[in-house]
Amino acid sequence: EQIWRLRASFVNKCPALADRMNAPNEGVGWICIGLARRGDGLATPWLDRLVCQLSLPGDEGRRAASMVGRLVADCWWRQPVTGLLYRQRVWAQLQPQLSKEQGTSQNHLTAIVLLIPHLPRQILLPSLPILLPMVVKALSSPATAHSALTCLDDITKSSASMVSSHLVEIVHRCLDLSKDSPLQSRILSLTILVSCSKIDWPTTVQLSSKVTKDMAIPLRGRKRVVRV
Repeated sequence: EQIWRLRASFVNKCPALADRMNAPNEGVGWICIGLARRGDGLATPWLDRLVCQLSLPGDEGRRAASMVGRLVADCWWRQPVTGLLYRQRVWAQLQPQLSKEQGTSQNHLTAIVLLIPHLPRQILLPSLPILLPMVVKALSSPATAHSALTCLDDITKSSASMVSSHLVEIVHRCLDLSKDSPLQSRILSLTILVSCSKIDWPTTVQLSSKVTKDMAIPLRGRKRVVRV
């Protein structure tokens, strides 16, 4: 991995190197990271290759989904070539492809949910009606639950009412995750539940008894994560 991280930084500054590398499947994602940050369209064919890899079985498909999630994450090399609105360009290319296949492919769903937390809010809000069902669905998978929680936490903190149409499912899933999941996911689950409790909606009152009952388990935990 260290070699490919270095190569990603090279192609970011000298994109002509990408075609000379004869990258195998495992290297496509790294080249995409370097080129996508430039925001000049040179990453387009490489991104198409990466999306195609999502259909591969087993570890190769899961690895491709992980790489999609890192496309617009924080940069690790110094003085990168960073194009204006490069995140928007990546999202504009990938969203239609990932959204089309996410209903039948776990890897496509994983990829889009891993990508969402790295996108600026102004990109996400116009697409929220389409994205929210995917994010809620992703709460059911251990591979995507934390990224889905991160996205929901950001949404509910800014405007909790935006998730009111999926409130029941979100509350049920967050209650489940608050009992048996890694520490950071439990904290996010509880934070989202607090935000959802502020929604002025009849469903909020109807859910209060279940929340009170199910919160008994996190409260009994030795680490008292509910206090965080």
